[in-house]
Amino acid sequence: MRIVSYNVHGGFGIDGRFSISRIASHLNQLRADIICLQEVHAFLPSSRLSNQPRRLARELQMRLFFQRCLGLCFWGFGNAIASRWPIQEIRSHRLPSQREPRGALECRIQTPVGPITVFNTHWGLQPAERLRQAKTLSNYLRQTPFPYLLCGDLNDHPESLAVHLLLEQTRLHDAVLLSAPFATFPALNPQVRIDYIFHTPNFRVLSTEQVIWLASDHLPVIVDLALIPEKNVTFRGVAP
Repeated sequence: MRIVSYNVHGGFGIDGRFSISRIASHLNQLRADIICLQEVHAFLPSSRLSNQPRRLARELQMRLFFQRCLGLCFWGFGNAIASRWPIQEIRSHRLPSQREPRGALECRIQTPVGPITVFNTHWGLQPAERLRQAKTLSNYLRQTPFPYLLCGDLNDHPESLAVHLLLEQTRLHDAVLLSAPFATFPALNPQVRIDYIFHTPNFRVLSTEQVIWLASDHLPVIVDLALIPEKNVTFRGVAP
């Protein structure tokens, strides 16, 4: 299965061009099975009142669920999960935040090889805030049956205290760690890796891919995974 995590910056490219269709066109080229998106806008004046969740669902031809982290009624912005396969259950989790409300979207997806749970999150800008978010999210993850994935923009580098705590408190593995980890921000001249796909030991990484797109201020993370039969899984770390 192909998994993508991408902060789409509300459709604003690092080249100054605004186009949600460009985002969808790029994503369609990847032929992903599950896509986790951050900074998706809905009816915001700054992004031309576009209904980005609906546009993306239509242009990707995928099932898509949107978590509004900030906003009222029908407007706002937040996270989204799109899937080629049926989404059986959706949960919206709030994370402790300072200036900007943050959350984690959880979807239970029925894949051809069995059900998996996918989390998508976007952490805050302050170190103390991210540490609280890591602790809260770890508690949710520890209550989640294997197998599951965590995708998102964590706004923090791999050696940070918040990311270290997250991995220490769960059995998650960094999907690109064994390949050649690449920086994801800023898109035009990437300097730091702050976007991730993590997986439980039930998955095996088949390949990773790097693309250079200007459609956002971030670059996407692209990973091909295989689900391992439970009897062949070697567990390490903290029990969930």
